[in-house]
Amino acid sequence: MKTIHVEGRLLLLLVFILSACNSPDGDVVTPDQTNNVTPSAPTDAPTEIPFQATIAVIGPEEIVYDWSYDACDPEDIPDLPARAFRDADGQVHLIAAHIRSRASVGPDLNHLTHQCDILMNSDHDGDPSHFNDNEWIAAPYTEDGETVYAIVHNEYHGWEHKNCDSETVDFSCWYNNLTLAVSHDGGKTFEDAAPPPEHFVAGLPYPYEAGAGPYGTLEPSNILKAKDDFYYQVTRVDDYNSDDQWLCLNRTDNLADPTSWRAWDGQGFNMQYVSPYEQPDADPTQHLCKPLSPEETGLMSQSLTYNTTLDRYVLLGISADSINGREVWGIYYSFSEDLIHWTHRQLLWERELSWTYQPGDEQPIGYPTLIDPDSPSMSFDTIDDQVYLYYTKFNQGSPLDRDLVRVPVEFFDTQAEAQAADTRTKLDLQPATVTDGNVSISGRLTTIYGTPLADKTVDLLATQNEGVGDYFEYQLSGKIPADATRAILGYRNHIECDCTDADSEFWLYNMSFKMGESEDNLVPNPTFANGLSGSNLWNGGDLAQVESSDRDNGSMLHVRAEAGQTSAGDLASFSVTGGETYAATFGARVPPASKGTGFFVLVFLGDSGELVRYPITFYSPALPVGNVETGEDGNFEIASSVPVENSSLQAVFSGDERYLSSRITATLP
Repeated sequence: MKTIHVEGRLLLLLVFILSACNSPDGDVVTPDQTNNVTPSAPTDAPTEIPFQATIAVIGPEEIVYDWSYDACDPEDIPDLPARAFRDADGQVHLIAAHIRSRASVGPDLNHLTHQCDILMNSDHDGDPSHFNDNEWIAAPYTEDGETVYAIVHNEYHGWEHKNCDSETVDFSCWYNNLTLAVSHDGGKTFEDAAPPPEHFVAGLPYPYEAGAGPYGTLEPSNILKAKDDFYYQVTRVDDYNSDDQWLCLNRTDNLADPTSWRAWDGQGFNMQYVSPYEQPDADPTQHLCKPLSPEETGLMSQSLTYNTTLDRYVLLGISADSINGREVWGIYYSFSEDLIHWTHRQLLWERELSWTYQPGDEQPIGYPTLIDPDSPSMSFDTIDDQVYLYYTKFNQGSPLDRDLVRVPVEFFDTQAEAQAADTRTKLDLQPATVTDGNVSISGRLTTIYGTPLADKTVDLLATQNEGVGDYFEYQLSGKIPADATRAILGYRNHIECDCTDADSEFWLYNMSFKMGESEDNLVPNPTFANGLSGSNLWNGGDLAQVESSDRDNGSMLHVRAEAGQTSAGDLASFSVTGGETYAATFGARVPPASKGTGFFVLVFLGDSGELVRYPITFYSPALPVGNVETGEDGNFEIASSVPVENSSLQAVFSGDERYLSSRITATLP
């Protein structure tokens, strides 16, 4: 069997472990988005497919779902690719699911309102043979707007059910399958299409085994109705007790029957998925699909559509490829006439991902998919030459803070046409020079294809790598939960988090909390003029001391917890109004060495206690130290007196109405 080996898988799993450990429940796991693809030698002669087209990004990024304002609870996050369908009344439903699936609904994809009603909740069934544990609505499909079928991404977490050597997140106890759900009310609610485990759609022919994971079938594409009137979808396979991975192409002619799906076996759609619990004696080799064009597709499984303009199927997703001798991660796409043979994947957009991100990079993204608002299909499985690319953006700060965004893209016959229309930018820098204590940064701003951009503002940002840190206003904003009556501002060092075990220190000068349009600060004692009056300190609270401010004539809170020590405090408590917008600020200085050792926190409470908390993990901020306008040739030069021996520098173009943002880290002497 042809497989793709994953050398960087452990790193990827660690990324998600950290995300889970920082979640409010401490045990939330998200479906993995892709893996470090290392192409293997082909076993079959490649099919020559000369057809190519080029996709360009032709407009600015738009926020579709803003977690800070739209989330109904902290775990209301876009955690799989967005999927859309129309109901019988013409209303559009957009789902980017998590373990409690919700939808944004409106007359079209340009006018949506996020709904807090839960479409489907996870059953958290501790029996792996039921395939009914943590459930994501992954691929809904309807043709009449009344009955909506949905492939469900199911994760069994052995550590949550005392069926693992560990009681905390352990990916070796992660078991994946696909099941079927159905809605009979136009997508307002979903339920299992049959009593578990009869709703089983696809999985590996191996039962759950603690320590053998992660393995199973996962992250299915959307469902596509092809020209032969069969329904297709692509799913990724992580092999049992192995690092091997591949894609399966599945099809059915009956969406209502979870047992009707068959996978491509190299000759036809003959491979049947079997439950290892219902057929324990089945020969596993007879129930594994033929990998789908692994050299060409590179494990892209997020989006499967039919382009009516090109008369081609389009597969799109996260992948990597070797380009000019460099491994390039990002969003790729491929074309096919028959869903079996695919062109070699083309890079659409090099982007930072959760496992490639470094501080100072552009925000990482994941879960890309193509959706055409003008598609005549009730389930948006067709596109034309102008569509939207949707993806999740992972914001830095709160671990769960991620938004669903989109950019307009267009298919072009030639690369020259695509280059002329593309709005993406890039910055190139020469190595920095230092003269008489001043650092000089010179570079050029162009489109990603090299066309110079004149009269654009480029900012220079500096981040301290050593020392006591810079003063910075760490901020949170969003909507107060409807049931909230009070809020708390506080801090944590080495406690209530998977924090770095190093010395943890900060100086806090002021706090503010403003609600609605009011400029009134609701925080009592915001600058510690009354010492620690109104504060509640515990677990090393004696490490918190009010001192004379080193910024003005007032006071500041100084907390230092050495490695192995903890300190925690709720510093202010005050009344709030549910449903109002808010802006919270911690004016503080955090040394670079304290990055990841603790966090500032905003907690909302209701009549029954804590509703939700929003942490801001300690980090060293990037602060502006200069800016300049680009010349006619896109060139620029910025000089600054920032000390380069303990700082890192970045040049940043923030974008404008036409062009997208870009940034680059300077090489310092």
